Amino acid sequence: MYLYFVIPFNTFAIYYTVVCYHLRRMTKVFAKSISSSTYLNLDKVTQTYKALKSLVAKIDRELSFLMFTTTLFNACTMYLGIKSLLRSGEFTIIEQHISVWCLIIASYLSFIAMGTMASLVYEANANGLEKLKDAICNRFNVTRSQMRVLLTDANDVSLTVWNIVPIRRSFIFGTMGAILTYCVLIESLEKVP
Repeated sequence: MYLYFVIPFNTFAIYYTVVCYHLRRMTKVFAKSISSSTYLNLDKVTQTYKALKSLVAKIDRELSFLMFTTTLFNACTMYLGIKSLLRSGEFTIIEQHISVWCLIIASYLSFIAMGTMASLVYEANANGLEKLKDAICNRFNVTRSQMRVLLTDANDVSLTVWNIVPIRRSFIFGTMGAILTYCVLIESLEKVP
């Protein structure tokens, strides 16, 4: 019964995870190119970083709201799971319990995959930016665009949840813990009939 709710969200989760995987690979290739760059092509590497940064920002603008709705969906499934655990009398047949827990497992595994890959994009970008800053600092003549890169913060290039919260490793556990806490709180406020 609840399977029809999972399919669209898990399809987005797969899409988001694949997009993040490709962004991470692009960023890692960029970081490797910095290690092999010379004085002559450092300007090209700086332009590549700017293009990569704008690509991550564009993808974040397009997908961050959907990440927010996925987070809300996971909150609802967590509440449903807490309710089925604490008020098992309301779920009359075992198939309802099984379908609820399959929904929770599928949605949270996909949510963890999405959050993990998005945080890996941030970590790969921070590593590449650090290498680029080191390469720029070793030059005597620094152009304006390279000076802007020196002033760039690694937090500027990360995927977010509706431009509210940047996705880091702590986001996954923090979100799951907060949702679990509020679900138990709301369930405890409901009166038993």
